[in-house]
Amino acid sequence: MTNILSFENRDKKLDYYNLFLQIEQLCSEDLRIHNFDLIGHGDDIDFGSIENKVHSETYGIIFNWEDWLNIVESSSQIVNLFITNSGFRKSFKGLSDEMLQLETNYFIECIDSVYWTIYLKHYDVGELKIPSLPGM
Repeated sequence: MTNILSFENRDKKLDYYNLFLQIEQLCSEDLRIHNFDLIGHGDDIDFGSIENKVHSETYGIIFNWEDWLNIVESSSQIVNLFITNSGFRKSFKGLSDEMLQLETNYFIECIDSVYWTIYLKHYDVGELKIPSLPGM
């Protein structure tokens, strides 16, 4: 079983909603957003306000999966993102992937819209389908 998946996404536009929906079906524990830089395409969600709130909290903010999926569905690009299970109450900065694996049930990281790491402690990430949007 492979618990961690790292990949680069340079040429395709990821279907963020379907990617996170797959993860949500495996990991029901609420998520803690530690780093948030998303670009949105809707008027319903104030992405700047969420980003400010995340960055003003030492350990990020907690969302349930339903609210997170609504945010993701309204986003057009994930630039930088770091998410863990809600029970992880530490700063993620400076922690290696190995340390995060010991201390979290899951984490999801995106850097510069390209570099992704997905870790699920109790599930095989090799079974995740990395979906792209139609026409991409």
